Amino acid sequence: MIRIKYILENLIALCVKFFCVFPIKNNRIVFSAYSGKSFSCNPKYIFKKLLELYSNTYDVIWAFNEPEKFCFLKECGVTIVKYKSLKYLYYVYTAKIYVDNVEHWSILRFRKKQIVINTWHGGGTFKQVGADRKDTNEIEKKHVIEKMNRVNVFVTSSRIFTDTTLLGSFHYKNTIVESGMPRNDILINEQTNSKLREELLQYFQIDKDTHILIFAPTFRRNGNIPTTKIDFTKLISALKQKFGGKWHIFIRGHYYMGSGQLSKEIAECDYITDVSSYSDMQELLLVSDVLVTDYSSSIWDFILMNKPVFLYTPDIKKYNQERTFYWPIEKWPCTYAQTNDELINNILIFDNNSYRQVVLKYLKETESFEKGTAADTICKYIKSVTQ
Repeated sequence: MIRIKYILENLIALCVKFFCVFPIKNNRIVFSAYSGKSFSCNPKYIFKKLLELYSNTYDVIWAFNEPEKFCFLKECGVTIVKYKSLKYLYYVYTAKIYVDNVEHWSILRFRKKQIVINTWHGGGTFKQVGADRKDTNEIEKKHVIEKMNRVNVFVTSSRIFTDTTLLGSFHYKNTIVESGMPRNDILINEQTNSKLREELLQYFQIDKDTHILIFAPTFRRNGNIPTTKIDFTKLISALKQKFGGKWHIFIRGHYYMGSGQLSKEIAECDYITDVSSYSDMQELLLVSDVLVTDYSSSIWDFILMNKPVFLYTPDIKKYNQERTFYWPIEKWPCTYAQTNDELINNILIFDNNSYRQVVLKYLKETESFEKGTAADTICKYIKSVTQ
């Protein structure tokens, strides 16, 4: 069945190459994030910086599954199209630049004079992806490697991501830009974003003197968010005891899982908000003071702000059967817990000075490229190849 699937993809790819009869427009750029699901992640921040640096220079197209939800972008002169539509294919095949953050649609076979930029959607390297995954067979591995090498430029967050994911898992052979992730610029420059914090707290109707813990578990194939295993009452109590002040909890489901995953009891709790439908994860991380996650690459993003990260991993043995880790979780830059009692204890004994030293050492060992100027670097690259 898998072979038949790929044969059909190649046949369809030949058909859609019809759009190659149209000329490539040197100033046209197509953006997509998470296969048309949202206006977010690295493509969003590259786009915003592009408007800032080179206003009215480019013919910008954004592709969405539900384009009617993003009409506000038209005010910036953006053309909105439906992802995977015929109009989408026309714009993709006539654009000089295509920017994405996930594996692109399998039927796309880009033209020689086009430049495909992939920013990926996670920094650092914690769990294995692509051809390294345990649940990927040999045919799928070959397909992933082939698809990834249709990308002309890959953006990398760190030396470890380059070596393990790009060169290792993807067997990538083309251009690598060591800029860091554009979406993390606002985290590194967080002190200049106090207004954004105020706006988001107001949006969620939370007092500005309230501290935020964000719980952001990663994707699981069964679609379940392991919230029912956390004692949120004890969690809030531990946060108040350790850090003081008022606390509120954000729960953020993985973008594949969406909102509406919480139990009725949790959803109706007055100190918990389901923020899964909020498109910009980086803005949520920016306003949060503590992150609780499991195996998510949000670990990488959050430690850039030197804020506490606590791992809650009750299913670590089962998860590790599905997704291999690049190195043992004990070597990650934060503590992990398999029970509520362990999680609470890790919070209560947390030492900020020791934690900062561990994070600094980790970023040095992994050779982080994050400087807060990634979007600027990518935009200047785009300018240089479209002049």
